[in-house]
Amino acid sequence: MKKRILSILLILTFLLSLSACMQISPPSNESTDPTGGDVNFVPEESKEDGMIDPTEELPSEQPEDNGKEPTVPQGNEDDDSAVPQNPTDGGNTPPASGESQPQNPTPQPGTPTQPTPTQPSGGNQSSGDNPPAEEKPKPAPEVEPPATYNHTPLAKSSYYHYANLSAKEKQLYDQLVTAIENVENTVAVSGISMKQSEALRLANLVRADHPQYFWLSGSTTVFYDSATGNVSKILLSYSDGTKRDTFDKKGNPVTVADRAMIHQKRTQLNSKISQILASLPANLPQVDRELLIHDYIVKNVQYDKATAANGVSSSQCHAYDIFGAAIEGKAVCEGYAKLFQYLCYCTGINATQISGVANGGAHMWNAVKLDGEWYQMDVTWNDTDGEWLYYKYYNLTDGEMGKNHTPDSDFSYPACRGAKYRYADYYALKLTGKTQVADNYKSVVDKLLKSDGYIIIYTNGVQMDFNAVLYNSESAIQQYAATKGYKLNFSRSYTTIDTFIYVNYTRQSL
Repeated sequence: MKKRILSILLILTFLLSLSACMQISPPSNESTDPTGGDVNFVPEESKEDGMIDPTEELPSEQPEDNGKEPTVPQGNEDDDSAVPQNPTDGGNTPPASGESQPQNPTPQPGTPTQPTPTQPSGGNQSSGDNPPAEEKPKPAPEVEPPATYNHTPLAKSSYYHYANLSAKEKQLYDQLVTAIENVENTVAVSGISMKQSEALRLANLVRADHPQYFWLSGSTTVFYDSATGNVSKILLSYSDGTKRDTFDKKGNPVTVADRAMIHQKRTQLNSKISQILASLPANLPQVDRELLIHDYIVKNVQYDKATAANGVSSSQCHAYDIFGAAIEGKAVCEGYAKLFQYLCYCTGINATQISGVANGGAHMWNAVKLDGEWYQMDVTWNDTDGEWLYYKYYNLTDGEMGKNHTPDSDFSYPACRGAKYRYADYYALKLTGKTQVADNYKSVVDKLLKSDGYIIIYTNGVQMDFNAVLYNSESAIQQYAATKGYKLNFSRSYTTIDTFIYVNYTRQSL
């Protein structure tokens, strides 16, 4: 009996020892040994230097070149907590009508702010302390692209930033584009070794290349492998214009933008873009298409001073995107630049956004490629809300625009050295002196003969008696017009704005 009891005790002791050896520890939130075992994914907040929560400032009535340095607006990482800023440089003052002395329009700047990204530490870093999600995003239905009405759109492979990426970067870029088109939040990254900073930069390049994605917010969350530092998953956030997607620290949705509203607005935008394209004659030279696009925007979009003054978040309005410019007819500089960029795309012209500082205030404008050469264009600063169309910031070189515009260093931008299609050289009647027209008058008259309107004469700051100039130059103009079967009847009253003289005329068939 004693031997049996002893045997049982020995067996129990052995079993308890074996059980202790086989005990499995519960999962840990800490990073595991990089040599093996489970790897946790750590969320990382986006730098959001593309389009998050841009804070524009109210344009003031101060003159353009008053020597003051306005304060650059400061942003907040929270997309819903933009802080209103003090007014900064330039208003949208219309040119004074009927004045004979130069008057500088006072444009208005505005651009996204740039929070600093958080660096990974190998632990759990969340994008917020939101409660567990209850909402689930619904799949977005397909949306028909805009009809182009005989225009040949620019191939997406030619978009400026995409064309300059490596094969690896293009692979993830394409995944992001597919997710955005389908309004899907999660992009799983596999088979691509890429660090967090590279992925964040790539997401911002996608934003810069796709002005049509008005529903894409500036908030991006990257999950990375804490052992290798490589990205494993990217969360994209979308906005319907009143609410945007947010997530808890595990990446579960907390608030969800209305997919049906996004779908409705996408359809509405595409219909409007088609309407605009239908009004643009097809098969025109690129430079003529560009002029029609520029003039359409200046005539149909107003600068949204209220949004700029009140610092409204980009997730709560469309002033910062193409929808606000095209559908609502009001926007800040980002809306102007994005509508110009996308209409250029739709007509086969390459263009990109330039973010930076102008006259001391944050701003966005464009670079545009015409016949193989790049130019800088600022449609916002050409919109003076006046009777006349203004072209001072039209197709300039880097040096010319650089007098009061400075691009950010975060992205690379094309070198803009084109000179042929500068407005003053290509469209305006130039003067060689106080009484002589330059040799470009024939090409200008060719354009005048297409319709009644007004002629713009570029003076380059030369003070003159315009009636005397017109009298001395008119004979050459009329002789050339007569070879085309017309006479031009010029008004003897004119308006001078900055370095441009505006003169009405009508055509008369001979």
